[in-house]
Amino acid sequence: MVDESYADNFCAICVVCIQGKENLTLLNDQIRQISVDPAVNIHDLAKIFHYNEASIGGRQSIASWIYRMPISVYCVISKSNVSKSKQTQDEFAYKTLFPELVKPLRQKFFNRFHGEKISIRFENLNNKLDTDTLFFKEVLKDIPEISVSVVSKENDQLIFLPDYFLGFIKDHLSKGKLVTWPTDLLKLLSGKIGLLLFKDASETRRYGRGDEIAKFLS
Repeated sequence: MVDESYADNFCAICVVCIQGKENLTLLNDQIRQISVDPAVNIHDLAKIFHYNEASIGGRQSIASWIYRMPISVYCVISKSNVSKSKQTQDEFAYKTLFPELVKPLRQKFFNRFHGEKISIRFENLNNKLDTDTLFFKEVLKDIPEISVSVVSKENDQLIFLPDYFLGFIKDHLSKGKLVTWPTDLLKLLSGKIGLLLFKDASETRRYGRGDEIAKFLS
């Protein structure tokens, strides 16, 4: 599952991976449990979870569920200025940043699950899903054996996951030590993060699972 995020001096792509049908079944069951969790409902969270619309308490409640989910997370981030044009932002995010993740991940999972189908779900960029589908297929045209679908939060309950990781990371980077809760929640979820890439014009910095991610959060 893939989503993007933009802000001043921030553009990022997050990929959340689910490996195997058993884990997908478990995730869907967890989503059903979240919908009746009093700790979630007390914050008046809608069934459609959106990081920017949730209170801090709501984000904390959702994070405790994400902590238990069988997922792996990969992000690539640019802290350079990004155009205010939505079209230019999308082009930069998916044609410049996204390949930094999808190519190695495709090879990793193809080698591990040879012959199994790799499916990527993108969150919609606008209300024209057919147009978005053509855009994402163009992005992936040189990467074989991947199926593409475009979903919205209204019709795919799991697509909120990359949105939440992007929100936590963006708040951690922008607020730093001024506000500790985004970092605290990222520390809780750090075991889910397999890779963070920071890309700019001169270099790409890499933080891998374990000690490197812990260093990034320290």
